[in-house]
Amino acid sequence: MTPTASTGGLSDEPDPAGRSRRLLTYAVGLALVALALIWMGVRHRGEFVEALGRASEAPPILIASLFVLPALNWLAVSMSFWILTVRFGRVDGTEMGALIGSAWLLNYLPLRPGLIGRIAYHKKVNQIRVRDSVRVLIESVSLTFGAIACLIFAAIVVRMTGAESAAAIVIASIGLLTIVGAAVFASVGSVWWRFCAAFALRIADMLIWSARYAAAFAIVGHPIEFGQAVAIAAVSQIAIAVPISGNGLGLREWMVALTAGALAWQTGDAGFDSNEAAFGMTADLINRAAELVVAGVIGSVSIAALTRRAARPPAE
Repeated sequence: MTPTASTGGLSDEPDPAGRSRRLLTYAVGLALVALALIWMGVRHRGEFVEALGRASEAPPILIASLFVLPALNWLAVSMSFWILTVRFGRVDGTEMGALIGSAWLLNYLPLRPGLIGRIAYHKKVNQIRVRDSVRVLIESVSLTFGAIACLIFAAIVVRMTGAESAAAIVIASIGLLTIVGAAVFASVGSVWWRFCAAFALRIADMLIWSARYAAAFAIVGHPIEFGQAVAIAAVSQIAIAVPISGNGLGLREWMVALTAGALAWQTGDAGFDSNEAAFGMTADLINRAAELVVAGVIGSVSIAALTRRAARPPAE
């Protein structure tokens, strides 16, 4: 979901109780990150040191992918939102990219102000009604969960068949059908082409997430198969959707670690592998660190651009 700011962050509670709850859940997210570092340092120090050592020797192309792929997530999510939003007002693609980029960064703050800021901007600058912006958000969230369901289905198919290629076939087939649907609906002038196109972009977003995890696990010296990467990406997106902390901070790392430890079915073993969970935790901590750098750069540039744009006289 991304940026993961796929939903933009739901900071729609102006009352003190709502703010208190948001601050509390943010503290929980930070506590989960701290607990992850303690767990790695105390219980799995050997695996942590080994993973970091492997990461320091990883090929430059793998390291670079951890910075390039989050930017591709941002582009896919921005295009998806743009396709759904332009039917309600005049928004150009670069403007939407800046809105999603700023929300991505702002959602790391305690009260996750990304959504409110984006809706307020649309109302002031683009003359898009609040209810229309909320409608787009609901549509986007629905499409995102649909894409997550596709990943889960693909992972289940791999589990049942034992064929890694099955996941690729399932996801490629769904993506192709969606693109064909968009073309057909566009040819008859139906608005449904927008939903098909936005869904195809969400599928692409999920595949990029899968590639990110494949790269992160390879960097720490524990490469995973495509089916595993798809399953871990699906779980990470579910974690991001849980309203605890911005962008799933803390919760995502733990869910990725637990999923990595539970994926022994790929090797035919039974039970939970704590060591694999430790490598999974390290992989996502590295993934998160790279994401924070990219979100910081894109978000800062986006906020500056939107500030200048919002300050322009209406005639411009």
